[in-house]
Amino acid sequence: MLELDIAICTYGADGPSRVAMMLLPPEEGVRYVVSWQEHGDAVLPEILKDRKDVAVFRLDKKGLSNNRNNAIANCTGDIVLISDDDLEYYPEGIVRIRRAFEDDPCLDVATFRVGFPTPKPYPQDGAKLGVPLPKGYWVTSMEMAFRRDRIGNLRFDPMLGLGAPEMCCGEEELFMVSAIRRGLTARHIGVEICRHPAVTTGGRVSEGILMGQGCVTRVIYPYSGWLRIVLKAWRLHREGKAGFFVSLKWLIRGMFRVRQLSL
Repeated sequence: MLELDIAICTYGADGPSRVAMMLLPPEEGVRYVVSWQEHGDAVLPEILKDRKDVAVFRLDKKGLSNNRNNAIANCTGDIVLISDDDLEYYPEGIVRIRRAFEDDPCLDVATFRVGFPTPKPYPQDGAKLGVPLPKGYWVTSMEMAFRRDRIGNLRFDPMLGLGAPEMCCGEEELFMVSAIRRGLTARHIGVEICRHPAVTTGGRVSEGILMGQGCVTRVIYPYSGWLRIVLKAWRLHREGKAGFFVSLKWLIRGMFRVRQLSL
């Protein structure tokens, strides 16, 4: 069976302790690759030192995208699963991830289901993902797995995501869209692989989130992006989440940041 690396991003002195709580029993062909930011030279918990299937790499750069990229860079398995440090994996879910790529040699990138506190819309099982993604579906990193040897130099853009200079979202959708535009085959597999205890940033509104949304909208819709952000600003105003002109201002600023991306 194909080897699977679970690329976990963590931060802070207590980050590895959170990682230790989510580890499943050792399984042949499954490895945990941990990228650790803001470590402060803290000592690793003994449980991680004793696990031969766990590798920890410290990172001094800031930004979640940099953390993910560092984890990916240290992966050696056939399949890489992007992960956070607060998930509860299902053993059968890990099996199904490996099986999905075993059964379909043409599958390059796959998204799976995650159990969130509030329901999230997903495409149909086996649906091929294109640009744009299915209406109402947004990608979160912990749902995403890919063949390591087929993504080439594709990485999460450091200008997007938590801890980025300005735009604190959009890196996951940009990664997926970039993969598809490079000709990689992407599908959604309707299997829940883990549980996530916290609510995602989807639906929240802030200047950084609006800028990230504006930037990625411009990438996905190079011609109709302007009309789409006006419509988005209007919807936010109508829903009482943010003022129309304030939203539009930050969405437009994000659109003008496209040149800063490493596309």
